[in-house]
Amino acid sequence: RMVSADFGFRREGPAEDRKVGLHRGGGALMDVGVYPISFASWVFQQVPSTITGVASLYETGVDDLSAMTLLYPDGQVAVLSCSINTPTQKEARIIGNKGTIVIPEFSKATSATLAVIGEAPITVTSPLEGNGYNYQAAAVMACLRAGKTECELMPLDESQAIMAQMDELRRQWGVVFPGEDKQ
Repeated sequence: RMVSADFGFRREGPAEDRKVGLHRGGGALMDVGVYPISFASWVFQQVPSTITGVASLYETGVDDLSAMTLLYPDGQVAVLSCSINTPTQKEARIIGNKGTIVIPEFSKATSATLAVIGEAPITVTSPLEGNGYNYQAAAVMACLRAGKTECELMPLDESQAIMAQMDELRRQWGVVFPGEDKQ
């Protein structure tokens, strides 16, 4: 019925680095917001029908803290947030009518806990190799070696749908990158 996920950290470094430069496509949404949005897409397996969001804009014109609410055609809701100036728990929750799955540090998870109403929670663990991004790189390399131009784990149409959601949020916030048409 519902997904919540956040991904935030405290940015270090000069103000015009790749994370905050408008001319570099920076901002919390573009840097780490893709992960909560992708998580919701993975859980619900559909494109939201309504996308709303709010953002705190950094002096360079990109979002440094933002929150999104996605409503899906079957009535599910995703409540998501991201930041490049505020550390968050980086936690994801899948919430149903009878219980919840909690995934701490969901971007590089090593455990998940299922809590069903009236039952003892069950936690499963799985080791993490590397920093988590290595799984993405390995999937790309496997596809390239197999001569594939698309990965069944993350099809092109899903990537494009996620990017369209991010574009809609930026449109709502007035964040336009150099070279883009203002619409």
